[in-house]
Amino acid sequence: MDREMDREMLKGLAVLLIVASIWTLLLSMPFNRQGFWLNVSTELIGVVVSVGIIGWIFATRDKARWQSVQQLTDGRLRMIAHEVFTLLAIWPPIIEVVLDQIPVGMLDEPMDVTTLTVLRAAQGVPVGELDNAILNFQEATELASLQRNLQRFDDRMMKTFDRFERRLSPEQMTLIVNISNELIMLDNLLAFKITHPGVNIEAGQRIKSVFSNAHDLAISAHAS
Repeated sequence: MDREMDREMLKGLAVLLIVASIWTLLLSMPFNRQGFWLNVSTELIGVVVSVGIIGWIFATRDKARWQSVQQLTDGRLRMIAHEVFTLLAIWPPIIEVVLDQIPVGMLDEPMDVTTLTVLRAAQGVPVGELDNAILNFQEATELASLQRNLQRFDDRMMKTFDRFERRLSPEQMTLIVNISNELIMLDNLLAFKITHPGVNIEAGQRIKSVFSNAHDLAISAHAS
């Protein structure tokens, strides 16, 4: 709301300055077409520069005021990536095939680095290997538990989306919605596997998409 008010204020100020400048010119000099347009163009340049400086001041003030909120928002985005890591990337049937993609020693890095490393490595796992790993996993209780955890995670993630929407970039919003869409599909697939344990639900591509979007979301949070 504050940023929208600032933009409207700048627009109004620019219009006011332009009108005032032209009116002042009309009152202060005899009409000469060539001289008139030369002076108008000079005044307009001055107005543009003035408005640009004022806009920069507003933007700097706005950034300083919202810095702590932005830090909290970035922390939430990194938390989303970490939850994808803890819920899916190290889920028993998946971690076995993901580990083969992780360089030796990388799991001993700080948590943020480990999360990014695992999510990046998980993107390199062939879809067929993920599908087979899930197909061979027959623990119905574990599947139901994962399903509930993913539902709760999606609910928390979308609350973050609603709460911090104004501080998210369009790219971050897209990544969150993509993750949510894939989680909804995974929820349906897991529900089907629980009742049809021998069927290949072909969830590998969905899971890789979640890994990819979560990885990019964490990168964007580190970069902002």
